[in-house]
Amino acid sequence: MKTRILLAAIAALSIGSAFAQAKKPILMVVPADVWMNKNGFAKSVDNQGTQELVMEYERAIQTDSDLNLAISKLGEIMADRGFPLQDLGQTIKDLKAEAAENLVMDNTESMLDQLARQAKCDIIMKLDYTVTNGMKGRQLTFNLQGIDAYTNKQVTAASGTSQPANAIVAELLAEAVVAQLDKFIAGLTTHFDDLFTNGREITIRVKSASGCSVGLEDEFVGEELRDLIEKWCSDNAVQNRIGSVSGDAQMSIPQIRIPLYGDDGRAIDARGWANGLAKYIKETTGQSVKRIPKGLGTTTLIICGK
Repeated sequence: MKTRILLAAIAALSIGSAFAQAKKPILMVVPADVWMNKNGFAKSVDNQGTQELVMEYERAIQTDSDLNLAISKLGEIMADRGFPLQDLGQTIKDLKAEAAENLVMDNTESMLDQLARQAKCDIIMKLDYTVTNGMKGRQLTFNLQGIDAYTNKQVTAASGTSQPANAIVAELLAEAVVAQLDKFIAGLTTHFDDLFTNGREITIRVKSASGCSVGLEDEFVGEELRDLIEKWCSDNAVQNRIGSVSGDAQMSIPQIRIPLYGDDGRAIDARGWANGLAKYIKETTGQSVKRIPKGLGTTTLIICGK
């Protein structure tokens, strides 16, 4: 009996290890902000008196054939290394279809946040490149950043320049990228291994709606609500790891480490993880709790929100 139990435990561990090793980060290539700006695909809009640059990704991929070929070539190269990419064009279409069904676009998120959430990607690959003409042919200089879609932190990068040649942009990019790709992928792998071990980082913010009878300083079961929330987050984080809590009228809890995947094998984002906290707050206070996601890595909970 003991032998069978031991063998079953070993088998379960082996399956879990194989599952973890089989999982790879979901990636999506987008043109970097600097590329969008210098090629005329960024527009300035007024956001409550502040001018902001909005990236027109759809117009860029619909009108710039070199960009399309460059992204396709990079996707081909990454797929050959075992890292298939989410398609930017299809993600934009899916996002627009979802927005049409909901009859509203979410203006609280940047377009990149919305795309990352739609694609449920782990890493955004931001691509910038410049082509120059010389006596010996064209040269392409590129910069590729791997950005964690949950934290917006750079986790890996690569840059380089192709040899002069009379070739199209996609071929020049391939020649330049391949020479630097091992370093880029090594950085990806190291980061994803860390996420498997220590969990991914998210941020949770909590506040009360205007006119709400419940505040963070109110006591329940002998403790202030903010302390109960902080304790719940710590108890449910991977290795109880959370960052320093800040804020008075509203609280922000950064660097909460959560599992990459649930028991069903699906990726967990900040909004999904916050479901449990929202339920806890509702049960504790008797008030409704509204969730407002921002990208994949941040969610705001509003007590008495509707």
